[in-house]
Order: sequence, then structure tokens, then C-alpha cells
Amino acid sequence: MVEMGESELAAARPKALELLGPSPVPIDEVLHQSRLTPALPLTILLEVELAGSLERHVGGQISLIKSM
Repeated sequence: MVEMGESELAAARPKALELLGPSPVPIDEVLHQSRLTPALPLTILLEVELAGSLERHVGGQISLIKSM
């Protein structure tokens, strides 16, 4: 199991979120373009989804519902 601290998440959050917008993008593309360990952007995406700001689309795509 990978442990990550809040400071790691805080540092990675802007990089992961800048890859999201109102147009759907594949989750795999976000993971690849972020150049972060996959656990970091996946955790950030989960946070955004739980906040009600992430929409999932067919084909493993995601988009922001509202700007963060």
C-alpha cells in the first residue's frame, strides 16, 4: 500500500487539476500527462468527485462540472 501525505497531495493537486476542464478527457490521459505516481492524481480525482465537481462519461472519460 502506498502512503501519501497531505503535502504531497497539495503539491500535486494543481498539476492534476490543470488537465481537467468542461470537455471530457480520458482518465488514462490525465494520469499520463500529469507525470505523477498514479495514486496521486487518482486520489485527487476522488476528492473532486466527492466534492460534486467531477462528471464521469462513457469510455472512461471525466470532466469538471464547475471550475475549481
